[in-house]
Amino acid sequence: MSDINSVSSVGLRRYSNNLVIAGRGYILFGFWSVVKVFMMMTMQQELMQKILSSVGSSELSKEAAIIITVITVSIMGLVVLCIHLYIGMAAIRYGKGTKRRRGFVVWGVIISAIMIIDIPLYFTDNSVQTYSSTVASIIVDMTEVFIFSDMLYSSHMLKRLRKEESGETVDAG
Repeated sequence: MSDINSVSSVGLRRYSNNLVIAGRGYILFGFWSVVKVFMMMTMQQELMQKILSSVGSSELSKEAAIIITVITVSIMGLVVLCIHLYIGMAAIRYGKGTKRRRGFVVWGVIISAIMIIDIPLYFTDNSVQTYSSTVASIIVDMTEVFIFSDMLYSSHMLKRLRKEESGETVDAG
């Protein structure tokens, strides 16, 4: 049995706590992602006007187009929130030791890659009015990527320390 203050015990506690905190943060960023989408819908009236004017004189009325747009965005927001909840809750369970698999890592890598790839899209709008919100959005998105990177590192170190503690051989990677 290992001493409570041994190097591996301290590391286990540190990385476990770090993973739990990062998982909670990732869940909060999921809520923020949904709020951000709805804020962009309400703030960018020109974009909404373009979408609604494309309906034009088709069979759909403007009210129906608005309802369809809101429902579609709501469903997409719910999917994003569910993915963030899954990643965050799985990281919390892994950090607490109640879950042994790290499937949340795959989803986190996918979300982080999408966020990094989307950064150039922030610069397609040359409007001076949106400069501060663009910078803020980039900072928030990069913070979310950093939180996931921290979750990834903590889960790797936690897996390694748990193997050491159980007496299994640990690979160099």
